[in-house]
Parts: sequence; C-alpha cells; structure tokens
Amino acid sequence: MLKRSINYTNFDGESKSKVFYFNLTKTELIELDGNSEGGLAASLQRIVDSQEGATLIAEFKKIILMAYGERSEDGDRFEKSEAISKAFSQTAAFDELFMELAQNEQKASDFILGLMPAELTSQMQDEINKSRTVPTPVTAAPAVQVTEPGPGFIPPAPVVQQPND
Repeated sequence: MLKRSINYTNFDGESKSKVFYFNLTKTELIELDGNSEGGLAASLQRIVDSQEGATLIAEFKKIILMAYGERSEDGDRFEKSEAISKAFSQTAAFDELFMELAQNEQKASDFILGLMPAELTSQMQDEINKSRTVPTPVTAAPAVQVTEPGPGFIPPAPVVQQPND
C-alpha cells in the first residue's frame, strides 16, 4: 500500500495537504498483467517508448484510479469502487498527483512500484528492466580528409565575436 501526502489548492483557492492511499492487490495485478500483451511491465514500457501521449495518459489514469481507495480506520479493509475513484478524479489533488507523475518518469515508476505488494516489487522491477531496450551504439563515419578544395568550394565565413551587452 502506498500512503501519499499531496499538497494542492482546492477549488476555493485554499492550500491543503491530505493523505491519500493507493494499492493494487495481487488479484488486480494479475488482471492488469493478463489484459496486457507481454505483461504489464512490457506494456507500460512500450507505451512510454512509443511516445503515444493519449494512450499513455489513458493507461496511467486508469492505473491511478484503479489503485485509489479509502482505508478503514482499523486497517482491515481498503474500499474501492467506481464512485470512490470518480470522486477522487474530480479533485485538485488528483490533478496535482497526475501532473507530477506525468512530468517525471522516475516518480511515475516509483509510484507504480509502490502500488504493489512488497513481495512483487523486485519481480516487477526486474521485468521493467528486461523490457527496456538497450540502444545500439552508433559508430561514427570515418573522417574525410580534404587536401585541396574542389571547384565551387566556398570557404567558411569567419567567426565574429559579438560584444556582451
């Protein structure tokens, strides 16, 4: 379970700080994993790599709202429903959280990992690392040495230093 304090300004212009709870159970993770080609980690990485903004936003919003719930005082229950998720999605706190995660890949990754049961976190981190593609090194073309300029050669313009104002 992820306990997250969010600072936000409500719709009356008042600065607030409130604690919100997020959690994905093993059952919910299995559902998400089964509904994603190649698994949840591979699916999320493909979306990030493809830079499909609309898809990324929709998937991330779905995960945040699926994980959001209200914790019982005794800690025995974590209540989730469409009504609870919808109510949270209509708050300035949701907007603040979403924008923070959408603008910072590391925070988004940490958030997703924080939603999971502790025993699955390292497994998911391994899957995320495996699904990331390793860029192929680019080798530079060999340098061309020009000994004599050919016909139509235009020498480079001299560099003129601009005075600092």
